[in-house]
Amino acid sequence: MSIEEVTGILGRPKGSRGRPDGTVAYYWFDPNASIKIGLGAWAAKTGRVFRIWVQNNDRYLTKEGLRVGRTETEIRRALGAPSSVENDSEQHDKILWYEFLGVAFFINQERAQAFYNAVYAIGVFEQR
Repeated sequence: MSIEEVTGILGRPKGSRGRPDGTVAYYWFDPNASIKIGLGAWAAKTGRVFRIWVQNNDRYLTKEGLRVGRTETEIRRALGAPSSVENDSEQHDKILWYEFLGVAFFINQERAQAFYNAVYAIGVFEQR
């Protein structure tokens, strides 16, 4: 899906941020808010969206009932071992990648933030 198709469905994003590799993250939440609640989409420089995520909103859940606020233990109990685990020290995230499902769970590792040591975002991405 293209970013134009996504904006046709969700409306104009509230913010965006370009990356050095030419990709752009679009936000349907206030990127300057202390707690960012909403949806996001990440697009290649061609405009093709390759990841969509929900952030700090527990209304959205996976078919296994997993949602924002769940722990790593609960995620692993429901889905098994992730394909890989990434520790992003810059963003204070631990990311559980389930490549075979096309889903990732972002776990907050910053004590001062909401959802500390729990999932704050769930991303859906194209499988490779």
